[in-house]
Amino acid sequence: MNDFNKPDTIRIPVNDSTRDRLISAYAEAIIEDMDLKSLIQLALETVTKNLEEYTDEELETEMIECYEELLEEEI
Repeated sequence: MNDFNKPDTIRIPVNDSTRDRLISAYAEAIIEDMDLKSLIQLALETVTKNLEEYTDEELETEMIECYEELLEEEI
């Protein structure tokens, strides 16, 4: 249904399933349009933000499991 006050606006009735599909399709379109440099920057920002939410213990455990040499370099 269109908003007659804003003719360029399209309103789609969205349930949870439709919303999930729209989000997935939109995210995929955004990623596909990125160049490699932008994609790497997005990945770095996302991983950094997620890691900032870890406790010190969670971060240490994660690093030991994946990249223990990084902890050894800091000692």
